Amino acid sequence: MKNPKIEVYRVILSPSSERRKEFYSFREFFIKKYGLKENAKDDKIFNKFFTDMFKSDNPDYNEDGKRRKAFRLSNDVKKGVNNFVIHGVLEGGPYDVGKSTGDRRTKRESKKLGKNIIIQDDFYFLLQTKLDKKVGILILQSYGTDKIDDIFRPFIKKLFKLTGQTYEAVVAPHFPTSFADLARNTAIVSELNYQTNNLVVNQLSEDGRDKLSGKFNVKIIITPVNESIPVQSLPKWKKIINKALFKFPENEMELESFNTKAGYLKSDTLKNPARFEINNDNISIQPSIYLEKIDSVVINENGNPDWETLKVYCINELLPELEEEIYGED
Repeated sequence: MKNPKIEVYRVILSPSSERRKEFYSFREFFIKKYGLKENAKDDKIFNKFFTDMFKSDNPDYNEDGKRRKAFRLSNDVKKGVNNFVIHGVLEGGPYDVGKSTGDRRTKRESKKLGKNIIIQDDFYFLLQTKLDKKVGILILQSYGTDKIDDIFRPFIKKLFKLTGQTYEAVVAPHFPTSFADLARNTAIVSELNYQTNNLVVNQLSEDGRDKLSGKFNVKIIITPVNESIPVQSLPKWKKIINKALFKFPENEMELESFNTKAGYLKSDTLKNPARFEINNDNISIQPSIYLEKIDSVVINENGNPDWETLKVYCINELLPELEEEIYGED
């Protein structure tokens, strides 16, 4: 199962001088980079960016020798001047993998893949760079086991580096509120951990002959059965469980007084269990957006998303939500 998903990032320009930081924008960056006039029209600026950096007929791969991966843009890369969006399909994956191919029908001998053969997949991306903003939006699709972000994000960072103007851009994860809310509302508590360190015990042995003295680290793990603690009921359960007693001879303490108190949530929209501090009422959740959870996106039999339905979803549903969150009234 490929488990296609999407991840969202903010692309933040990094001006190289303090003077530029407050008022800098993609417009100023593109004008400087391409030597355009200050009054250049929006479509000319944006088309120059697209032509220069996202030539859809460019056959060359962008390679990362350290990771032994490469990608290129497919012929299906388009621009939207009205919303300053460039989006389409990337082709990429690992090379020099040391693997072989075979034919399950003919059962012929396997053939070893050459060092230059790329085991590639298709990935959707969307990059928005509103000209009068200094923060852009990047949506990048990947799979449960195969991803392209580890070489595509550095590529994006370098796009916005210009000597005398900017350092590499910052590409920071962003978690859409609607998915964070969904993860929070559907999450259940999978584990509660209480730990205390250097617990001192001084005690006579049972026969009274020896005085025993020792230090212990104590960890208590509480695992709810049958998903019995949804996250909505966690505040009430915390009060009950925190009052539970731990007893050593002549040493009694409530779990609330333990040094470390943490728990884990799990949900269909979370890649891994999310850790939280039991004493913290504000639980931060960083969800993965699995496309099988989105009704308007079709997943093909081979596990790839249907590109047209994914594009429509990203442009018409997800991007407006992200614009509201990132730009707000601005």
